[in-house]
Amino acid sequence: FNETKGKLSFDDQTLYTDFHIFLIDNGNMEVDQLSMAFSIEARPPFLTKRFADFAFGIPFNQKLKGMKTKSCLREAYENHLPNYILKRKKQGLVSPLDFLFKKEMDDFVSSHLLSEKMGEIFDLEYIELLIKKQRNNEENNSYRLFTLLCFSIWQDLFLTS
Repeated sequence: FNETKGKLSFDDQTLYTDFHIFLIDNGNMEVDQLSMAFSIEARPPFLTKRFADFAFGIPFNQKLKGMKTKSCLREAYENHLPNYILKRKKQGLVSPLDFLFKKEMDDFVSSHLLSEKMGEIFDLEYIELLIKKQRNNEENNSYRLFTLLCFSIWQDLFLTS
């Protein structure tokens, strides 16, 4: 981010950082690990450094038009892909955290997230609300709750009262 300070707009600085640090390294690592786990040869063209450099060269206002993401990519493929693909929302790689919120996991999740130790640091009523909204499919709080669960387990393992 600092490499481009003063040379690019804030939006382009942010994209530059995302392209060159997170997307290329983490995206490629995830694709590599998942494909190796299932003995699949994956070639993700949008995650190559060369493509990221090309994409970075496209003016920012062509990449994001209002709330429409990937505008120039959608336009480039409008004669090649069906509308249901071109018009759908952007999708990321989602971790399968739903298993944590099945009925049989209630005791495990509650005993960690709503423990006395967690109450010393966090607002347990708010955590309860997050759990309720997750279970009722009102909000996707799986990442927040998973992060809190990891913290709670770490706290039990490494912090003594």
